[in-house]
Amino acid sequence: MNFQEMTVKAEKAIIDLQKSEEEYARLRALKETEPERLKILLASLKLESPETSDNKAETWAKDREEYKQAHSDHVEILEDFYLVQAKRMTAETIVEVWRSLNAAHNRGNPI
Repeated sequence: MNFQEMTVKAEKAIIDLQKSEEEYARLRALKETEPERLKILLASLKLESPETSDNKAETWAKDREEYKQAHSDHVEILEDFYLVQAKRMTAETIVEVWRSLNAAHNRGNPI
């Protein structure tokens, strides 16, 4: 890959970073708040449980469809977040490689 091709690739990476910024921020916020939401939902469902022991009430609550759906949503959020994060890290690496190549190019070193 020559310097011009790498420049085009770096420009595309910068655009990709800009486009994914809002989605990354949204998913990161959800990733950070979702565990607390699950705890609150679990506690709420445990209060509704007909069981008297804490362990049985927790098992009952985790067996409810509402909790299962919330847990499934949480897993999906994590998958989406880590996918977007990996794509962004790849784009950041491309930009960093281009910066190194550009510095060498500006010093007159052959690339």
